[in-house]
Amino acid sequence: MEVRLQAALRAHRIDSQSLRGAIAHLTDIVSHAKRTQSDIIAPIMERIRRLAPDTVAAPGYLLRGSEGNLIDVLNSQLVLLLSGQPRTGKTWIAREIASALQMAGFEVRVGQHVDEAGRALFDRGRRG
Repeated sequence: MEVRLQAALRAHRIDSQSLRGAIAHLTDIVSHAKRTQSDIIAPIMERIRRLAPDTVAAPGYLLRGSEGNLIDVLNSQLVLLLSGQPRTGKTWIAREIASALQMAGFEVRVGQHVDEAGRALFDRGRRG
């Protein structure tokens, strides 16, 4: 049951590190609903909405057909460099790939500079 619940929460972009806390919140909602004989659907959906980060997917993105191959490269090489002329869609395809990772439960951050990525990676390592 917990495995299915975790998969459902990941489908709502809740990252793996937040799953236990999310399940605890949902359990509290269910317990309260049992005590008060109240409806649980609206409170559960609201809690999931608040816990789930906004998607990084670019609005209106049209699949190009290469996204799966790029994700495979990223999975096997653990790094992916997108290069090309300005305004060819590098950012949009990166957002689409990041969105797919987000849906798989990864925490995704959007930044404008390499320094931001370095800080995010190194600060996370110091915490863990």
